Amino acid sequence: MIETTTRIDRLRARMDATGIKTLAIVPGANMLYLLGLSIHASERLAVVFVPDQGAVRMVLPALEQPRAASEMQAQITFYTWQDAEGYAAALQQCVEDLDLGGRLGI
Repeated sequence: MIETTTRIDRLRARMDATGIKTLAIVPGANMLYLLGLSIHASERLAVVFVPDQGAVRMVLPALEQPRAASEMQAQITFYTWQDAEGYAAALQQCVEDLDLGGRLGI
């Protein structure tokens, strides 16, 4: 977890240097490197938001959350959703909690 914390700190320093307030990361090599989480890209929305300060947040299907929590190498707040309801409410709550003002990096 120390290495992951260092990576997040370095990322936040780079975000600060470039004026990015929040960075969105989708499943793939960047998510694995930064958080130690291997979620496969699919039709189900999974995205991590790294704000310039505060908790890292992730929107993902509820069925993926237990595995993600066990693999995760960083402190994170999860926003889960079920297939029947869709991801819109979880994503909206996450975005509201992030109070997205400023530049968003993707």
